[in-house]
Amino acid sequence: MENSDKETVSKSFNLRERFKNEFCKENLSLNFEKNSQFMEKDPEEILEYFHSSIWPCLNGSLFYVIYRIFIAIYYTIWFVESIVRNYEFRSQNFYITTKKNINLLLLHPWPVYMTSWSLTILFVHLWLSAFITLYFYSIDQKTILSRFFHFFFGPFSCSSKVQNIQFQNSQSSKQTNSATVSDFSEAFIRKDTNTNDEAESVCKTTCSIRKTYCDNKHNCHLPSSTVASNSEAWKLWIQAHVPKVLLVLIKISWLFYNIIVISAIVVTTGYFTYAFIMDMETEPTWTAEIGNLHRHGFNSLVAIVDIILLAYPVKILHFVYTCAYGWCYAIVTFIYWIQDTKKNIVYEQIDYGKPFQIALIFTMLTILTFVMQIIHFLAYQLKLYLKEKYVEMKKKCFSNDSSV
Repeated sequence: MENSDKETVSKSFNLRERFKNEFCKENLSLNFEKNSQFMEKDPEEILEYFHSSIWPCLNGSLFYVIYRIFIAIYYTIWFVESIVRNYEFRSQNFYITTKKNINLLLLHPWPVYMTSWSLTILFVHLWLSAFITLYFYSIDQKTILSRFFHFFFGPFSCSSKVQNIQFQNSQSSKQTNSATVSDFSEAFIRKDTNTNDEAESVCKTTCSIRKTYCDNKHNCHLPSSTVASNSEAWKLWIQAHVPKVLLVLIKISWLFYNIIVISAIVVTTGYFTYAFIMDMETEPTWTAEIGNLHRHGFNSLVAIVDIILLAYPVKILHFVYTCAYGWCYAIVTFIYWIQDTKKNIVYEQIDYGKPFQIALIFTMLTILTFVMQIIHFLAYQLKLYLKEKYVEMKKKCFSNDSSV
């Protein structure tokens, strides 16, 4: 009983520490390869956050890869449908009628709707996530796709990259030396030891060549197990194993994931609240009605499933990107509104002729975004806790089976 109480206290204290550390300046950045909290771990483990599911049963699973590709293709259909439908309704001067008044909602251009912005972010995120997952799944296999990635991104072997990289020695910051691959591994290990004898003993136990993203022969002389808690080595490992283009795509996907989780839920809640208040009639055709549900309802379902499945880290300070996204939308709709202040009111609540109302709405949305990001962060911590329990339970089952 006492042990369980101590464990509960330690976990709650750990959560408080994590929450406090979230407000460090470096957590505002998307450059995870420069984040000191990430550098404490194996870089391969950090990379898995962005191309694998948080649940071990789905890691390296073909089923997970197929799901990422399927959901990207599936939502592309409804993304295109929303553009085509808006064009058709505008060309026909189609109105959605309500029992209270005439709603000019579908007479505005497609790009000025909040739903359209949310769909675009979701569309890009789903395809980036599918591509990144497929890349890391296929590069260790001898397939046509693997050869395509080899051709597009260059050789998977990191040795040529490492030989051309220079890093600055932390003990003499003014002197920069280039080294061979083997020199790097040995130097990185010796940095954390006091004597050469200790370094040699550590090298014997930790310098085993681990599976990396180099090639099928695992010819990497810079194993990820040697670079944890070493900022220079950590950055070097990322540069040597992740193509620059892919690194940028990972950061964009991470950014869009944080935005879509909040914006999709806001769009769904806002739309159905508005539809209920205005007592809007159904769409003219069943296809249009299904498309409407995908734009305003199914998008949140996809976002929630991603919250459950994805291992993308969640940083509280990243709420500023969602706020910036919202303010960019406000600027676009304001520019659209000033062209015709009577007709170009996209949403009745967002009427720039009522500055006090507008200021109140956007202030409330900013506060709501911050609160939702905290909830998202807590949900991520819960996922980490459940994953830890799952791994512990699996180890216990395995040990019980082996003892029998």
